[in-house]
Parts: sequence; structure tokens; C-alpha cells
Amino acid sequence: MIMAMGQLIGKLVSLTRSLRRTWKACVISTTACCSHTLTLLKKQEPSMKKLCSKECDMTSALELFMKEYQMTGSEKADGYSVDALIGLSRKEKKIAFELLLKELPWSAKWLFILDAQKAASVAREIEKEMRNKDGEDAYILQQQLVKYTGDLVYQQHMIEDYAKYRDKVRPLVIDAIDQTPTNQAKIDFFKHVLLIEVNSNAVTRAARHLLDTINFPRSTHSDEAN
Repeated sequence: MIMAMGQLIGKLVSLTRSLRRTWKACVISTTACCSHTLTLLKKQEPSMKKLCSKECDMTSALELFMKEYQMTGSEKADGYSVDALIGLSRKEKKIAFELLLKELPWSAKWLFILDAQKAASVAREIEKEMRNKDGEDAYILQQQLVKYTGDLVYQQHMIEDYAKYRDKVRPLVIDAIDQTPTNQAKIDFFKHVLLIEVNSNAVTRAARHLLDTINFPRSTHSDEAN
């Protein structure tokens, strides 16, 4: 009996040591991860030095956001995880907002998801500046402003600015206008593109969106066979 108890105690001691080693490894791993993220934050924005206390307090959502922020190329093109943005703490959302500002207008979608009211205020001012610069992708901001504020002035701005854009961007502008509420101005714009545009990709997009807008029935396989 005594021998059995001794063996049991030995196993418990061994298990306790194993758990301690595992816990220590997790702490080291988490600290290293936090330190890496904090270093990245300091590089991006000096005012972020107070983000973490001595015991790193950043969430896993911020870790994911910073990982995506550092991505480039095709990986970056996928944008940001909405779950990561929603999971940020109040303090972290302010930090993420400042970083996303640096990526405007491309980051407009995620900036509005993070804080729609604050994003609208900032976007209105930047949109004014961008409209005065040929080649600037103001339509990205304008689409989000229409979506979140309902102000159709920005839809009109998109239509007015269309002719300023490079050929390769025009199909994207047409797609963005299609995402705004349907009204006569939108229908007339698509018709105008069909009449005067020489960019074949833009014409194709405008034709498809116009048909969808007026609920024109698409041909079925049986119709095409006849």
C-alpha cells in the first residue's frame, strides 16, 4: 500500500513538472509574439509605445491585424479579416484606425467597418482633396460614403469624375457605381457609357449592370438552343 502511494506521488510530481515546463514555454512564446508585434507598432507609429504594459496585454485580434498589415502583394490584396477588426479592444481600434488611414483609399472598406462615424468624417475631407487630383482613386472613398451615410452627392461625384480615370480603372469605377442605390442618374450613366466609351471592358461592365438594374431577363440555355 505504501509503495503504491509512493508511486502515485511520484507520478503526480512528474506531471506537475511537465505542466510547469509547458506553461513556461507558452509564456515565452506569447511574450515573444507580443514583443514582435509591439516592435512593428513602434516602427509604424511612435505614439504607440504605451500600447503594452510590462505584461503584454494586446489581444490575439491585434496580432492577426498586424500580421495582415505587414502582408504585401497578392496576400495583401485579400484585405483584412473582419473578425480581427471586431475583436480589437477600444485602445487597439484607435491604433488600427491610424494605421488604416495610411493605406487610404484602398483601406476605406475596413476603415468604415472599424468606426463608420469617424471614418465618414475623415473620408469627406480626403475625398475633397482627391477629386482635385487626376488619377486619384476617389471612387473607393465615395462608394463607402454612399453606403454608410446614404448621401447620394457622392454617387454624383463618382459619375462626374468617371472621365478623369485611366482606362484600366474605369471598369472598377463602373462596378463601384453599381454598388450604389439605383436611381435615374445611375441608369443614365450606364447608358452614357454604352454610347461614348471605347474601353471594351468598361462597356461590358456597363451593359451587364444596366441589364441587372432594369431587371432585364437574361436568356436561358433553352432560349439559346432555340
